[in-house]
Amino acid sequence: MESVNKLHQIQSLKYLGFSLDDIKTRLVSLDTPEEVADTLTEQAAAMREQIADLSEALEAIELLKTEVLQMQSVDFKKYAAIIMNLQMKNENYGLIKYFDEDDIRQPPKTT
Repeated sequence: MESVNKLHQIQSLKYLGFSLDDIKTRLVSLDTPEEVADTLTEQAAAMREQIADLSEALEAIELLKTEVLQMQSVDFKKYAAIIMNLQMKNENYGLIKYFDEDDIRQPPKTT
């Protein structure tokens, strides 16, 4: 009976987004309602962070799609530069489509 309970616990935690490594380390420490609640709170926080990251990535995809259609050409160096600027929250990312390859290169570092 204990094996069946453990299997249900593993399946439930996997469904809730826990990695197999997390499940392995947590199986021994989920003996009280408080421990279960604490684990669920931690997982909820991790999932909120993943949702925020995915939302930002989705927004970047939509913005890049708009820029790609305006450029009317395929230039992965420019796409990469736009994505990098989106990640850095640079509001001027759209200007990149007007630059040529030499303009996109990083300036040399000065000491």
